[in-house]
Amino acid sequence: MAVRRALNDVTGAYAIGVLWKGDPSRIVGAKCESPLWWVWARGLLLRIRHPAILSYTRNVLFLNDREMVVLTREGVEITTLAGEPCSARSRR
Repeated sequence: MAVRRALNDVTGAYAIGVLWKGDPSRIVGAKCESPLWWVWARGLLLRIRHPAILSYTRNVLFLNDREMVVLTREGVEITTLAGEPCSARSRR
């Protein structure tokens, strides 16, 4: 995946969400030393700061540093930037 390859060369803090017009039903998010969570309320939403969204939902997934999430209509996949699967850490 292009996002994974690109982020392996990035140093420093980042939180990124990527949407590609070739597949608009897929959202990729990744973080390192910056906040990034995904929440679900009336569909999927990728959010960098979460306090404001908590008035709408308590369904929040917290990513660890150097992890990425791929959100699709079919589900959610969480991996390390190396491509290894991660277990979900959710707060409901």
